[in-house]
Amino acid sequence: MELENAELKKLVAILRSEADELRMQTHSLKGEIAGVSAAYERLLATVTSGPSNQIQSSYFQPFFRILQLAREADARLVECQREDYVGQYYWTESSFLDERHNGFFTATRNLQSGPIPFIVGRNGVIVSNRLQEQMARFGCILFNTLRKYGMAPDAWEKIDVYALEWFCLSIRVRFTEFRLCDNNWKAETFASIGYSGWRNPRQPTLPPVSQETEASAANFHSTRQRVRVMKPKVQQQSPPPPADQRQNKEAVQPPKDVELFESDLFSSEEFFLADSNLDSPASFGTRELSPEPGNGSTPTSNFPPVFYDKDMNGFVEVLPRAMRFSSKPAWCSTLPKRRSVTTRGEDPPDYVQLKLEEGSRIMAVSGALGQRRNKLEMLQGDPDWRARPRAKEKKVFHVHERRLIGNTIAEQMNDLEWGKAEKLRLLKEAHRKRKVVFSKASIRYRKEEKLISQLRAEAQARVAREEQERWEGLPDVRQRLGRLVKHVEHVERAYRKEERLLLARDNSRRWAADRDAFLAVQQVRIERARMAHDEKLANRERLLRMLPQLALYQTMTMKQRINDFRKKQALATK
Repeated sequence: MELENAELKKLVAILRSEADELRMQTHSLKGEIAGVSAAYERLLATVTSGPSNQIQSSYFQPFFRILQLAREADARLVECQREDYVGQYYWTESSFLDERHNGFFTATRNLQSGPIPFIVGRNGVIVSNRLQEQMARFGCILFNTLRKYGMAPDAWEKIDVYALEWFCLSIRVRFTEFRLCDNNWKAETFASIGYSGWRNPRQPTLPPVSQETEASAANFHSTRQRVRVMKPKVQQQSPPPPADQRQNKEAVQPPKDVELFESDLFSSEEFFLADSNLDSPASFGTRELSPEPGNGSTPTSNFPPVFYDKDMNGFVEVLPRAMRFSSKPAWCSTLPKRRSVTTRGEDPPDYVQLKLEEGSRIMAVSGALGQRRNKLEMLQGDPDWRARPRAKEKKVFHVHERRLIGNTIAEQMNDLEWGKAEKLRLLKEAHRKRKVVFSKASIRYRKEEKLISQLRAEAQARVAREEQERWEGLPDVRQRLGRLVKHVEHVERAYRKEERLLLARDNSRRWAADRDAFLAVQQVRIERARMAHDEKLANRERLLRMLPQLALYQTMTMKQRINDFRKKQALATK
């Protein structure tokens, strides 16, 4: 009983696992059916148009139009064949990845080549950095187009198949370098590299306030920036006249020329912090222009706050004349010569009153700025505190230069004296060696060496001559040896001719015996294979005859076990 229960439990576990597998397959098939149906609906929406089409109101339909245009433009291009290009062009992504894994790229590179190594031109050289920047800018334009149509995802890995196709076709049409590959893998890789930068471009940022110091404030007036002259807006502070009077004035008054002056506007290097506390040097770190002195809420004009940033040279900064700061004290400041600029326009009705109010505001701000300037100079200790350190610095610099020149002259003089002493020492050494060479002992030694070398040469010549005479006195030995060698060669040649026939016969007999042995082995192998095959067929027929009986036995056994199980189950439930 326990054995039957264990077998039934195993059977139930197997059936449950099969049911789980079938359930998972059903879910996957449902997902595939849903995806295929959605793709079919989108395709049907692009092909047919009707009142019930749900895609007509979305961005997909106009995007499909530009996709069709890109396909037509790509179809008109001449396809690049790999056989027409000799060199390393990275036609497949695997070739580039293999070289990247090895750490060595075989593509040709010059001084102008860019950082991306797989973009190779028609000449087989990696394209220049300038062209790669153009490609990046064009890719950014394509991304903006995708974002306009709502086809730009958060990451490149989530790109739609139609958006990917349009991007690859567009960049292929624009740049030939992206056609020199298979399956547009260069365009996809290039987009994956630059997509994050296109989606989140880096914005120019202002430097932190903590970097501003007293030195930077002192040198602030030497920095120059570009300024665009703009006509300032004038706010009307008086109440407007009635509509009928305004219409009459507009009908009667002709257009007038308003005179503006270039000195009414100034560049960013001339602004001063009107509301900063000059008691502390850290006050120079304030970035925003402060309101009018004495009132923290009333601005000096209707201009927005101005920011200064050395990294943003093209930032337009416009301020009225009231905020101009001069390096001279307030008591000696003089107005510069004005050069008028004529601008077409109508004179506002309260122009004179506004000018007077602006002039009074200018005088108040100028006075406050002059007081703060004087306060700053008093804190530094002297109004001419900038000039004195400069003069002291020049004096120290000149003293240092004079000392440096004196040290250089002294070193050169020492070098000259050392050169003279060294030259005199070398002359003495050469004179001493000359005396040693021409001394009497050295002459005698050289004569003895010369005599010994002559005797050695004569002995060697005599030995060579005696050896030659000894060999010349035995001519019969050489002749006999020559004749013996010739006879041996003739004998070997004769034996060789006779052996050729014997060797041929022996080879033929050996080849015949080898072939007979091979055929016999093959026959035995074939017979054994036939016998094994016949035995397998007989076993198969015998097993086939036993299969019905085995199936009947299994069914009967299973029915008996099921009946027993049901009986036990019925007894257990009572």
